[in-house]
Amino acid sequence: MYLTREEEKIYDGERGEALQKAIRAIVKVGEALGADRLIPIQHAHVSGISYYNIGEAGYKFIKYLYTSSVKTVVYSTLNPLGMDLDKWEELGINKDFASKQTELVNMLLGMGFEKSFTCTPYLLRQPKFREHLAWSESSAVGMANTYYGAYTNREAGPLALFSSLIGKTYNGGLHLIKNRKPTVKVLLKEIEKDFVINEGVASAVGYIIGEKIGDGIPLIPLRLKPTFDVVKAYTAAAGAAGSIALSYLENVSPEYSLYANENLEKIEIDIKEIKDILVDALPTLNENDAYFIGCPHASVEEIINLYNNIHDCKKLKTNVVVSTSRMVYEAIEKMGIKEKLLNLGVVIIRDTCPIVSPAFQKRFEKVITSSGKALFYLPKQQSQPTILLKNINLRDILCRE
Repeated sequence: MYLTREEEKIYDGERGEALQKAIRAIVKVGEALGADRLIPIQHAHVSGISYYNIGEAGYKFIKYLYTSSVKTVVYSTLNPLGMDLDKWEELGINKDFASKQTELVNMLLGMGFEKSFTCTPYLLRQPKFREHLAWSESSAVGMANTYYGAYTNREAGPLALFSSLIGKTYNGGLHLIKNRKPTVKVLLKEIEKDFVINEGVASAVGYIIGEKIGDGIPLIPLRLKPTFDVVKAYTAAAGAAGSIALSYLENVSPEYSLYANENLEKIEIDIKEIKDILVDALPTLNENDAYFIGCPHASVEEIINLYNNIHDCKKLKTNVVVSTSRMVYEAIEKMGIKEKLLNLGVVIIRDTCPIVSPAFQKRFEKVITSSGKALFYLPKQQSQPTILLKNINLRDILCRE
């Protein structure tokens, strides 16, 4: 791999051991993928900062970087933590865990990271068309490539962290146009009308596509334009059930027209496949169950939709949990919606997510959600039975008369 003089100095350790380790890791991965050089990035997003996930080994790794006095050199954001920084006691987090997680946060902020703690970094800073990123959250990677037309691979958390410190990544994988060509055309046909407006259906489609094509690149013709939150739900599910980092959705993806007429293998997703994964009937819920939105973190529009459906409830039938970012939390607070939802009994958490927090290990008898990503991860990581819901008639599902 070609390195500039400054990159060679970093590689040879003239800028310190920590940066040497960073650039050598990036170069090694890049060379394995045939990259010819390093390229500058505009934004690094780092996953794997919940103490619940990374444990003592991850803690020591971040402490090593922090005590080496290295700093981020580009705009750099962080994925969700293992707890809400303000409500950890309410969630039942023990003091030892809270102490470790808080120390991790302080070290990362001391290195120059934004106080973001969200899996939706594109809501903090909108990626630009064809700009290069180093992101490591699968759902965010899918949105960056698919919705915004930015270029990023699905990086491991430590590699994205290393990129934040040198401001560069390797020129390989999805940073190259030749590697961004679609591999299969996916036909939705009779389910398209529901796909473009319903997050539950979009999640089911993403889940099925992820399972079917693994790390391929699907091209999906659509007559109608999906909503933003539909694309968000679809890319999250496709990235969880498979390793899909890029999809081309007609009327959404900026580069869709480049490949619209490609002669590709075709697969069709039919209603039967959707019904196998998506519950359409109203489930029976009790006080030991939960309805969950916020995987990826809920947008303002998703929370407003929840409020509009349950604002006149006399009492909720079950627990309702919303996880979101600090930015969205502050927005709904200014709108007065946060307080109204809390008065209804809704639990709103920020900084974290039930997938990466010990507070949600076997917490409920079952969880219903419109998130395919939650459907994939909650049973595996939290031993939490989970049902994917079409997300219609929320008032009938959640309100007790």
